[in-house]
Amino acid sequence: MEPLDLWKRYIEPKYHARCLRFEREPDGNYTLLLDGKRTPGPGEFTNRELRVPDIRRATRRQYSAEEKIRIVIAGLRSEDGNAELCRKEGINQNLYYRWSKDFQTKSCRDSTKF
Repeated sequence: MEPLDLWKRYIEPKYHARCLRFEREPDGNYTLLLDGKRTPGPGEFTNRELRVPDIRRATRRQYSAEEKIRIVIAGLRSEDGNAELCRKEGINQNLYYRWSKDFQTKSCRDSTKF
């Protein structure tokens, strides 16, 4: 584990008040301070402050089986290349290739589980 005063030791003195540091509270626990302000701990966020997992969960798109099949078939027919298709559809190329692989292996067995 890093020493508690790591940043204070290596940062220029004029930035000491703003550097990342830990301070011991009266109850014996340590608090993380950034720019001289206490950072919220787990579960201490207000309604206005969103955590990254909540933002990611809110923006992640769920694709139906029909949409996946449509995109994979468009990729098979495409002359522009898969990169251009993925840009148009707003998906990552890895996701397209995973869907393509699933489509090719599962379409022979059961298309409802794609």
